[in-house]
Amino acid sequence: MKKTDIILEHEQLVDWVKSLHSINETFWFMPFSEGKWGTADVISHFITWDRFMQQYRFPYIEKELPFPKIDINLEKMNKDASVYARSGIGKGDLIEKYIETRGQVVQKLKAFPEELYMKKITVGNKELSVGEYFFSHLEHDRKHVQQINDFIAENK
Repeated sequence: MKKTDIILEHEQLVDWVKSLHSINETFWFMPFSEGKWGTADVISHFITWDRFMQQYRFPYIEKELPFPKIDINLEKMNKDASVYARSGIGKGDLIEKYIETRGQVVQKLKAFPEELYMKKITVGNKELSVGEYFFSHLEHDRKHVQQINDFIAENK
């Protein structure tokens, strides 16, 4: 995936999240099914991962250094995202926080030179290009977007 496509899809996701202002607060927190997340949790999850990339990925990609070994506790990160979403932050504030955080990601992606997207990096035991790495994050985001869209459609 090309740099321009990656940036465009990130920007489109920001627009999609902005559209979530129209759902009511009760629906915002309603779980997709028993014991599952709701829309608020997913948006907070996006924020958590955007911050992770800003702290633990972008500086290394920018300097073309290997990623540091990090013991990532996915369960804790996801739980913390959910706790934040339900900490009393309002829907509008959470959406604005997402827009701010994802906007920072987009600005960094724009600042990276095109050729950097072709460079190979190692993530865990997998080698992929920087562009493929960002594409994998977009695939992850798409799954959550579809999950939310399906939930909204089912509960109209």
